[in-house]
Amino acid sequence: MRIRRIATKEFVEMTRDGRFRWSCAILSTLTVLALAVGIKTYRDVDRLHREAQAEAREHWDHQGEKNPHAAAHYGLYLFEPKSSLSFFDRGVESYTGVTVFLEAHKQNDMKNRPARDGTSLQRFGEMTAAMVLQTLVPLVIVFLSFPMIAGEREQGTLRLLMSQGVRPFEIAAGKALGTVSALGVIILPAALFGAVSLWLPSNTTEVVNPGHIMALALCYLFYFMTFLAISMSVSAVGRSSSSVLVWLLGFWIFNVLMAPRISAEIANWAIPLPSAFEFEKAIEQDIAQGIDGHDPASERLEKLKRELLAKHQVETVEDLPVNFAGVVLKESEDYGNRVFDKHFGELWAKIERQDVLAQLISFVSPTMAVRSLSMAICRSDTADHLEFTRQAEAYRRELIGRLNQDLIENGADSGFNYAADDEMWKSMPLFRYRPESLADVLKNQVIAVISLSSWLVAALVCAIGMTSRIRVD
Repeated sequence: MRIRRIATKEFVEMTRDGRFRWSCAILSTLTVLALAVGIKTYRDVDRLHREAQAEAREHWDHQGEKNPHAAAHYGLYLFEPKSSLSFFDRGVESYTGVTVFLEAHKQNDMKNRPARDGTSLQRFGEMTAAMVLQTLVPLVIVFLSFPMIAGEREQGTLRLLMSQGVRPFEIAAGKALGTVSALGVIILPAALFGAVSLWLPSNTTEVVNPGHIMALALCYLFYFMTFLAISMSVSAVGRSSSSVLVWLLGFWIFNVLMAPRISAEIANWAIPLPSAFEFEKAIEQDIAQGIDGHDPASERLEKLKRELLAKHQVETVEDLPVNFAGVVLKESEDYGNRVFDKHFGELWAKIERQDVLAQLISFVSPTMAVRSLSMAICRSDTADHLEFTRQAEAYRRELIGRLNQDLIENGADSGFNYAADDEMWKSMPLFRYRPESLADVLKNQVIAVISLSSWLVAALVCAIGMTSRIRVD
């Protein structure tokens, strides 16, 4: 009963405060606006990607008669599908590219990064619902909760409450419940708007997974509770409201503004990535000179020729029952894939280690933990981008492999004059991206999950410990 009365009093006082009303109006407006813009952007871009993908496939299916290897160089564009939750958190999508060109002998990088077409304001971050929740909501929590106990002590009402037999736990629980209720007034309308908009009929192909939404909601609930518990702890021991506000603002500035930049610099320093020029040069050198540096392409070709002639017991390549040019192309493709596996594998491993390092840094910053989890659950993080890249490369190898095999089997007497028709191009399978399940996503983010959970547990323990020893002077 006492807890409910204290919570009611706290809620009424907050909602009557003009600062709260302005905060509520501004934060709700920004959140709803970010959600509306995000949903529209997602639907527009998703539609454009699907249309462009269909057009690219149409060009591939009707490229006319030509040599299969010429078709392999004609190539095919793949567009990375957007996650249905990317409207909430766009993550790294603006910096990773949206399309990849599949062709023979090359494993191309993603192209057309939206950030390149952005303005200089993008360096300050994109206005998304995730950005509002990660940066502005904690700030509002700080401003709402810093006088929670310190203010009562300054006004002398804390002594009055405790003299009437109200226990410190009841005071803290009531004030926390009142603050949570006030925050609900700010956040719930925007959350309902996003949920309703998400389920409205649209032309998008992906169905939203309720499990992802629940995981996302739980993630942000942990985050907000952590900030509230920390604010309560500092307010319980602070001698004045002003000192409490300074300490909490410092904590907010470090988490929201400094920690992401510091973590990026640490990751780049600890695990540096090669430049694009160095990376491409190393691949070209290994293909030309061999992975070990002692197996040049000319010697590999001569060795293949000798082995093939001996296998079929003929004297010249013209007498071979298979298309020698097709065999050479297949062997060249296979060797190139080994080189790509080496260099791209090393690059992706470094990127994954950088992500792990960022998750480890989240043990000193709950904001880093929630950012990592939010992007992963919304499938807009680096891991999802790398998974698409891997599947696109596997599809490229299957596509080129089928074309080379057709040239080997059906072009023995024609050499490069052999030509296939549209039926061959249409027989190639469609590419379908299969994202990781929520369980796999959370497994990859286990460090961030442990970090955020540890922050919440530690903050709650600290809040209980500090408020249980509230002093009136």
